[in-house]
Amino acid sequence: MTRFKPSPISRSKLLNHFPRLSRNLLLAIGVLCIVAYVWHDGQGTVPANVAAVVYSKQSSASEPTVGGDIQAKVGQINDLLIDQDLSVIEKELANGDLEKVKEKVGKLKENRQDAKSLNARGGSRTQEDLMIKLDALLDAKLAALKESLSPTEIKIRSDSDTILKAQIKPRLQTLVADLAVTESMPTIQKFYINLVKVMLESEPLTKLHKRKYGLSNDKVFTVPMDRDYTGPMLTEAFLDDCLKFPKDFIEEMKNSHSKFVNDMPKSYPDEMYSGSGIVINGGREFSWLALLSIKMMRDNGGTLPVEVVMPYPEDYEPELCEEILPGLNAKCIQLADLFGEKLLKKLDFKKYQYKALVLLATSFENVLLLDSDNIPLSPLTEDMFEKEPFKSNGLVLWPDYWRRFTSPKFYDIAGIKVDDYPDRAGIDQYENLREYLPRSYSAKEELPLHDRKGAIPDPSTESGQLMISKKQHFKTLMLSFYYNFYGPDQFYPLLTQSRPGEGDKETFASAATVFNLPFYTVHQRVMANGYWGDDGFHGSGMMQFDPITDYASVQTYLAKMKAGELGTWTDSRLYNFINSKPKTPLFMHANFPKLEPFSMIKNGDLKNKMGERVKMFTAYDFMPPAFERHIWETMDLYFCQEQLPFKYIKTNFPESVDKRKEECAEIQEHLKFLTEFESDWLLENAQKKLNGESINRLLADAKEEEPVQKAKAQGAQADAEPEA
Repeated sequence: MTRFKPSPISRSKLLNHFPRLSRNLLLAIGVLCIVAYVWHDGQGTVPANVAAVVYSKQSSASEPTVGGDIQAKVGQINDLLIDQDLSVIEKELANGDLEKVKEKVGKLKENRQDAKSLNARGGSRTQEDLMIKLDALLDAKLAALKESLSPTEIKIRSDSDTILKAQIKPRLQTLVADLAVTESMPTIQKFYINLVKVMLESEPLTKLHKRKYGLSNDKVFTVPMDRDYTGPMLTEAFLDDCLKFPKDFIEEMKNSHSKFVNDMPKSYPDEMYSGSGIVINGGREFSWLALLSIKMMRDNGGTLPVEVVMPYPEDYEPELCEEILPGLNAKCIQLADLFGEKLLKKLDFKKYQYKALVLLATSFENVLLLDSDNIPLSPLTEDMFEKEPFKSNGLVLWPDYWRRFTSPKFYDIAGIKVDDYPDRAGIDQYENLREYLPRSYSAKEELPLHDRKGAIPDPSTESGQLMISKKQHFKTLMLSFYYNFYGPDQFYPLLTQSRPGEGDKETFASAATVFNLPFYTVHQRVMANGYWGDDGFHGSGMMQFDPITDYASVQTYLAKMKAGELGTWTDSRLYNFINSKPKTPLFMHANFPKLEPFSMIKNGDLKNKMGERVKMFTAYDFMPPAFERHIWETMDLYFCQEQLPFKYIKTNFPESVDKRKEECAEIQEHLKFLTEFESDWLLENAQKKLNGESINRLLADAKEEEPVQKAKAQGAQADAEPEA
């Protein structure tokens, strides 16, 4: 059975904490009670009937017995488990601090009383009907759990049913009023409320709180997409022995996944989405980063409209949303207008979970989603949505550095059949690989899992940017929302097995694979950008490339392959071909450090250990040469010249005029450094180009002169030969 460690619950966070008890947890409770009893009474022995006492149903309040004392502690701990992590209880009992335990139990009972009083306040017929439906769903789930237990386990588990219901019902009951649909409600808001209902009704009765790992986990942490990698092969057997998932976790996740796929909305209201554009997440410091990205986008010729999504009402800033952004063909969208403020706060989305929510919230049907710290390097125009590869696929993703670590258990949960033969080798899906297979082999032991037909292809996804057609990939959008809604304790560990970037990044490709819908991953590898210091390389961003150029390079490769011009196939042939072709940089995901000038100045990110200023981004020939200077010009414009009055500036600029001047002086000094650096670089680059052209002219002249010299040499040789 799954070992479960419940997380703290508060009235404002009931929705995100949905614990489930198991046999192991009940046994742990019994052990803790024994420890508490021994400590409390100072005895070194335990009554023989203690096990019977722990699982007894009732105890006479008028007859204080040793068993009764233990049962009272069991009751306290059972209540406390709804609100506190087991490790906290263990620590408090070990320290003998029962007063803290009692205090937390008191707070918990207050929370539970509030939840119980919800229905007592009265409500509409819709609310009552929903309560009945939720109760029936709960009873059905509990009955299904019991069917999978042995008679002994059922006896132990039955005593936890009341506690399990107490954990589930407050979470659902507190949302009943917010999930009620009225006739006067806008159609789009009805859609979102119904979606949340389906999400809650499909909630898994399990969480992976404590992660345990197999032998494979210690052998390799990440596997790069580099062609020179020589480490362990990521076979099904290898990946199955990384993060371990208990059997009952898998079975419950299957039930939840199947229910959501069957019940999820299959279409959206006609008025919900239209047109094409860009969406960026805002709020707090992300609003500044979004503004920087949009300003850079407009200055380099990008014309697509932009929507900035504000998570909560307090994130909305009139100066930014009503004055600054409209001048840049951008506007703010408030999530509270779609979900309702009260429901949104109770959903309590975290960090990476917002990405799927932002995609739902934007009004565009064809969307380019950008992280707020992602800066366009080339013009973003309507062509992106009208040309290949987006036109045929409807979903375009960009690669991360790593190969995929998705657990084989995910395919079991999602009902995906993975065949025993490969249909690709890394990024190369265009060669018939069956002819290279031996007559007999073990797919589980000898083939990379994600090279096999049916599995999600390598590489893993870097989701700082993605393009999606909601019309073509609406089911993908719904399922990825579900994966993120239940991400941190369920699907994120299944999809990444605790590898770098665990979060929303793999949910989009996974959802598309479940429905066998097409998607295109850019073949050109992601390029790390940063600078070299005395202590090594300092990464500042991830550079991603244009999918239209990438697609054209693939078509050239396929034409040459068909013509037999590429020679013998190897698993790195396509990789080498694509990465040798001219490329168009499209995005700089500047994720470390974030481009927040005050934090960068404070943390010393602008100088090396010797106190010398550093240029954070390497100026490759194929990049805009003024990219970094342009960033700091934008900072100087908004922070120092115009001194725009939005929250990020108010929070970071002290009231002191002298301090403001000091910060701006630092910004302007760094801008001066970058301007001088850029001038030197352009001069040096021009000299190299000139030298290169001179050398090329000399080589061309030599090549033209070669036939003349050869003829002269042949004539001289003929003159020297004696006549016959």
